Amino acid sequence: MTWQDEVFVERLVRLDQNHARRMDRGADSAPRNAMDVGRGLSIAGAGLIGFLSVPLLRLAMYHSQGLPNAAARPEFVMTIDALFAFCIAFFLVRVILSVTSRAHMTAQVVGIWIALTTLHNAVHAYPDQWGQAFSPEWVAHVVQATEPNTLYLLGRSFQRS
Repeated sequence: MTWQDEVFVERLVRLDQNHARRMDRGADSAPRNAMDVGRGLSIAGAGLIGFLSVPLLRLAMYHSQGLPNAAARPEFVMTIDALFAFCIAFFLVRVILSVTSRAHMTAQVVGIWIALTTLHNAVHAYPDQWGQAFSPEWVAHVVQATEPNTLYLLGRSFQRS
């Protein structure tokens, strides 16, 4: 056996010992629980990034294209908003959290969905702050097109029960 073979075999033995030590820790060990908490926080972070991607998208769209077209089909606009917001959120989660699991993607989609259907309520509640980020004309457009304390879906406002 050559010295390279001996080094390789020694490495395999060390890996096997490390694996056996990890298996002996059990499911209730502290490192496993810490990883579970970290995973939960990263999933919550992915949801928050999904939620924040919608106002980020709308800010970019407003500053590049102006006020939304009132004659546009609302289902088309919402679909485009959702797709672009998902692209933004996916990129940010991939860069910031370095994860792309199914749970993280689901959290992003849930965050985007919540923002798409409820963000107008924040504009109704805090028009001055939104007017500073966008413009008073944009805030007036949102306030005129939607009702406060509702869910906005495909151009219609639904009262929460």
